[in-house]
Order: sequence, then structure tokens, then C-alpha cells
Amino acid sequence: MSTVQTFDRLSRLPPPLILLGLLGGAAIAGVAAAIEPRLGVASIGGLVFVAFILLDLPVAVGIWIVALFLAGAPGTHGAVTGTSVVLLAGWAGTLVDRLPHIRTALWRTRWVLLASALMIVWSTLSYLWSTDTAATVESLKAWYVSAGVLPVLVMAVTRPRDMVVVLAWFVTGATLAVLIAFATGSTANVSEVASLDPGEGRLAIGITDPNYLAADIVGALAIITGLLALRMHWLWRVALLGAVPILLYGLVATQSRGGIIAAVVMILAALVVLRGYRARILAALLVALVLFGGFLALQPRAMDRLTKDDTTGTGRTDIWRVAVEVAKRNPIVGVGTGNFVVVEHEYAQDADDLQSASLIIDQALVTHDIWLQALTENGVIGLALLIASFGSCIGSSLVAARRWRRRGRHDLAHMASAVFVGQLGALAGSTFVANGSDRVWWVLIALGPGMLAVAAAKARSCDAEDDGSPAVRRVPWPARAPGGAGLRG
Repeated sequence: MSTVQTFDRLSRLPPPLILLGLLGGAAIAGVAAAIEPRLGVASIGGLVFVAFILLDLPVAVGIWIVALFLAGAPGTHGAVTGTSVVLLAGWAGTLVDRLPHIRTALWRTRWVLLASALMIVWSTLSYLWSTDTAATVESLKAWYVSAGVLPVLVMAVTRPRDMVVVLAWFVTGATLAVLIAFATGSTANVSEVASLDPGEGRLAIGITDPNYLAADIVGALAIITGLLALRMHWLWRVALLGAVPILLYGLVATQSRGGIIAAVVMILAALVVLRGYRARILAALLVALVLFGGFLALQPRAMDRLTKDDTTGTGRTDIWRVAVEVAKRNPIVGVGTGNFVVVEHEYAQDADDLQSASLIIDQALVTHDIWLQALTENGVIGLALLIASFGSCIGSSLVAARRWRRRGRHDLAHMASAVFVGQLGALAGSTFVANGSDRVWWVLIALGPGMLAVAAAKARSCDAEDDGSPAVRRVPWPARAPGGAGLRG
């Protein structure tokens, strides 16, 4: 690489300065532990996190992704905010090390970044016509943080190895979320703003809605199929395969019908996009169906909920009718970011055949649909910008796959295509949730521009890259088209 690596710069620092830093860190951890043991543990974790930011930024990004998955879980209070602030500061401080890549990355992903920026600008302008400006400000905070994931990931990931690291951490975060939720007995305790029907006994983690978690799990399952196409140490392959039954259990335990639909869409997309791997996909699907059926049989409550004959979608259709009325009255600019929950009760009387009108009038409920949420709050302009932003992010995965395929790197092309499949499945699941400002969702779609920036880099060849990482060594590619029988070398 032509960029100067942060590790190389650190290695040239005077030894006394390095020693002073180590002693300072130890002193901070010691004082914190003396005040409160848990604070000491948090301090040590923070110091380790800072070290990764300085030495291996993609790993730090991955740790931050795990923190997003576990937000609100026992013992994680303040972890997301703390890691976000430190990561952003470290990312900004090391930008100079990646300037050649950043120039290429910003140019290659300019339309993606522009679409997302315009969407955020338009959402911010809605403050001018919002009924409740406080609600707008609160909603915009979530949008700013989530959309900020996009440039951070695009500029932090400079090599295929870096992207593989981030993908592996995404899978780790989803797997840990399921394991911790199961171990702690965490079930849905979702605010009424997030859900009409929280549902008793649905697997959840921290502040994450079960439906959001289900969509994230679908994305993680697709990513696993992409990572398995790479050549790696057998222990890493076993770990990836071991995550599959855990994630399938989590998908069942969330009892999310939207998650099941997302999984179906993902499978269909895989059969279309990954044509050369159809036999493997069908074989894996057979195994997954057996596991899924076994988990479903062990959870009668999940079986009842998923097979329940409910034409109202546990109240979704009622709130969709209300959302349509809001959109009809405010078609161009909407009612303002975060204001649907403020005004919806005023439109309930105009909607026909509501079965839960009193529930909607008495409680603040989101639309339970990512598209209707954008349409009602930001009008057709906001909806168009949302589609452009999400569409360009997801489409970037296919563009990256095509570029890698032209370079003869069919393994990386398969990885990018698998990410696209997962993004498409999660997007289908978003039709039943309003997760547009969810940070994990933005991480998933930001993987597309991240891969495109790496694949489009002109200053280096993917084939020449081998950082000696034990997780992902030199990756051979198929001797013939992706449908070939084996790998060469």
C-alpha cells in the first residue's frame, strides 16, 4: 500500500513516549478499579478499544458493531455512546494515513454519499414545518448517528482483508446478541412506540426490537455464506458454521413474521444472484430447514404466532390505513421527521374499518413500515431520497461483485454478492418495521459502498494483497466459472 500505516508510525515513536502511554493507561485503569470494580473493567476495555483504533481500525469498527448489537443489554450501559465517540475521534485522527484511499473511495461512492446526504438534509429541513419540533430534533439525532456510519465505514476499510474483518464482526455481533439474550432470558419489552404487539416471550436483546433483530440475523446468515467462500483456517470455518444454528434459533425465537419473509426473499435472491452456487444453496437450505423446523417444534408459542391467521398483522393494517390518510393530506413534504406519532391520532377518524382505533388514538405508534414512515414524515420527496439512498447502498454490493469478478477474484465477488442478498432480505423485512434510522441496519447497507470503494481502488491489485492474517490468508479463486467443481491452488 502507498499509505503510511498507523502501526508503522507508532513503531517510530520514542520508547519513553510509548512507556509513558502504557503507564498512564495502567494508572487510569487502577484508579477506576479502586473507585468501582466495574468502572475498572470498563476502563481496561476502553484502553484496549483505543489501542485497536490506533493499530487496526477495521477491528475497532467491528468491536463497535458488536456494541451496537448489544446496546442496552445488561452491563453495557453507555458502551454504545462511549465507543461511538472514541471511534469517531480515532477515525478522524487517522484520516491522514488513508488519504490516497479516501480520495478514491469518495469519488467512487460519490452518488451514494450524495443521496444519503440529501436525504438527511431534507429530513432536517422538515423542522421548519413540523408540528412538534422537539420530536423532530430527537428523531434527527438517531438519523445523524446512523447515517454517519456510511462515511466512517467507507473511509475506514481500505483492503479486502479489512472488509472481511468487518463482516466477521457483524456475524459475531448477531451471534452474541442471540446467545446473551438466551442466557439472560431477555424477552421483548418494547415500548409501544416501537410495536403494536410486543408479544410475550419473544427473544430480544437490550433496546432492540425483536423484528429488528430478526432482520439483522437474516443479514448475518447471508454474510456467513459469503465468508465461507474464502479460504481460511479450518477453525474459522468451524466458528462460522457453528454460528448458523445459533442464528436460526434466534430467528425462530424472535417470532418475527417479517423476519421469516426476509429469509424467504433472501433465499430467492440467492438462487437468482448466485446462479453458479445453486446446488450448494439448495443443500444448505435443506439443512437449515431441518434445524429451523426443530427449533420451531421446541417453541409452541413461536409456532402459534407465526402460523396465526391474522389478516390485520396484529394491528399493522390499521396503522397503515392511518398512515395513508396522513400521506394523502401531506403528500409533498410530509408532517415532519419524527412527527407521525404526534399527529396520527388526528387522522384515525378519517381511516375506514379500523379495528384498533382506540389503541391508535391513545398510544403513539410508528407506521411499522419503513416506506410509509418516510412518506408520512417527509413526503414523496423524502421517500424518493430514501429509496435512492438505500438503493444505491445495496446496489453498490453488486457493482463491487462485478468489479472483483472482472479482476478474476470470484471468491470476493461471491462475498459481495452474498452481502447483497442479505441486504435485500433485510430490506424486505423492513417493509414490516420502521427501522430506517436503526444503526445496525445502516451498518449492513454501508457494507455495499465500503466494498465498492475497496474493489474500485486503482492504486493496488487485490491479487497482490496478503497481510498474513491468520483469519484470512491468500484467497484462491475458482479455476473456471463460479459453477466450477473446485478451487485451484
